[in-house]
Amino acid sequence: MRYRYEYNPTLSAAQVGELRETVGWDARIDKYQEILGNTYLCVACFYEDELVGYADVVSDGVDDAYIRDLMVRPEHQHQGIASNLIAMIVETVKGDGIKMVGVLFAPSCADFFAGPDFILWQAA
Repeated sequence: MRYRYEYNPTLSAAQVGELRETVGWDARIDKYQEILGNTYLCVACFYEDELVGYADVVSDGVDDAYIRDLMVRPEHQHQGIASNLIAMIVETVKGDGIKMVGVLFAPSCADFFAGPDFILWQAA
């Protein structure tokens, strides 16, 4: 499969809402009308024109950042999409000199976040 990754893509609240529903979350379309375009960073993965992966980052742009809403459409999971989205985030955050990235996750995702690739860097 060929995936396309983008930084800060133009997305509609309906696209993100539909993706949220595929992973078992509420759509929150009304909230995403306010959120989209108003965070530090957004990364997305597309299969053809379909949004299949998404995450956004809240940050002060100086010291720390927080990854939220990392999600991948179930039928596209286990293809490295979440890892690639995180790598995109870390590359940007690290390049901007931000010292720490945090993430909160459901217990069901603990194995993913405990993997050897997740601690990506430590501030000097």
